Amino acid sequence: MSDHKEETLWKNSIFVFDSSALLDFYFLPKSKRSEIFTDVLEKIKNRLWIPSQVEYEYLKNRESVISKPISEKYEPLKNIVKSIINNYEKEIINKIIAIQNATKNGDKHPHLNQENIDDFITKSNEFKNNINLSSNLILKDIQEAEKNIEECKADDDVFNAINTYFNVGDEISFEEIIKIVEEGKLRYEFKIPPGYGDFDSGQKIGTQIFADLIIWKQILTFSKEEKRPIIFILNDIKKGNDWCYLDDKPHDDRIKAPREELIKEIKDYSGIDFWMYNLPQFLYYANKYLKSQIEEDVIKNLTTNIQKNIEEEEEEEEEIDENLMIFINDLNRKSTTKKIDLQLVEDTLQKLTPREADILRLNSPHFTGYPMDIQEIAETFDISEYFIRKMRRTAVQKLLKN
Repeated sequence: MSDHKEETLWKNSIFVFDSSALLDFYFLPKSKRSEIFTDVLEKIKNRLWIPSQVEYEYLKNRESVISKPISEKYEPLKNIVKSIINNYEKEIINKIIAIQNATKNGDKHPHLNQENIDDFITKSNEFKNNINLSSNLILKDIQEAEKNIEECKADDDVFNAINTYFNVGDEISFEEIIKIVEEGKLRYEFKIPPGYGDFDSGQKIGTQIFADLIIWKQILTFSKEEKRPIIFILNDIKKGNDWCYLDDKPHDDRIKAPREELIKEIKDYSGIDFWMYNLPQFLYYANKYLKSQIEEDVIKNLTTNIQKNIEEEEEEEEEIDENLMIFINDLNRKSTTKKIDLQLVEDTLQKLTPREADILRLNSPHFTGYPMDIQEIAETFDISEYFIRKMRRTAVQKLLKN
């Protein structure tokens, strides 16, 4: 998108937030959230909107997400602080005592003057006491931070900001939801965005599978009523996303562009332009176009949160590769020759579904001379990369169990 068109969008657009973007506000300190609310949201107060489905998902997940910084950020920090004393005793004091015990007898080697060693132990114990005092003070600070987070459940500034700054769309009837489900079956069969990844994943049931499509349908209806461009803020982004394309630069988690199907659908439906950002991008451009002054560290903190989703996905793939090697090594041990027994492989793959077996054959260098990567396999089967990864993981888990 050109700078001129982007600037025009910022002047005229309605900003629509997904629940993932709203919930990620909880990963910022309260003081920083307040700055965003007053320095960004206040300036576009009449141009903020969420579908009723987003409001439902936000309210449903709000309390569990509020506590996440405690388990994900502060608990590991507490463990580090608590380990300092234990490590100090193990690495310093215990070793000094071992030296003392080994050198205190004057009738054999090694023997050392104990005065300096005694002084070392005394000073080490004094230092240990100081560490104890400082550690307890830090733990109290952590406890206070956790208390402030938990208090947010009763006095929730994010909830209050949503009520203050956002208009909420009308709820849709169950009959309308069923119509969306019926359309969704056809859309998802042919990988028409958004939301087919939720169907492929097998992790949702009932109408939850079509939640993204419900949100999209509500955005379409709203866009026809407002006749203004839409900028959609989404934080739940992964590789092979069914809403958008990600920037292809290494370690970059920015949204490059919405899927072209969505741009065309909303253009045909209501004649308006559609674009997407994640929350850090939104704040970055707010500094540019609204003259806001959100600190770079705040934006980086939110970026790290999104990057965590992608990194977890990469770690999961590494774990799958390791488990696949365990399976291959086990087959090697069973083989009567030094090479892998391909017939034994085929017999084992029969325990999988045909699609799962084909994915492993195509993906592993042990089964084919020229293995395909996830993207190539996804294109071969015309299935999302997300789904290929999930099926690959399931297949390897089955092999290990057998």
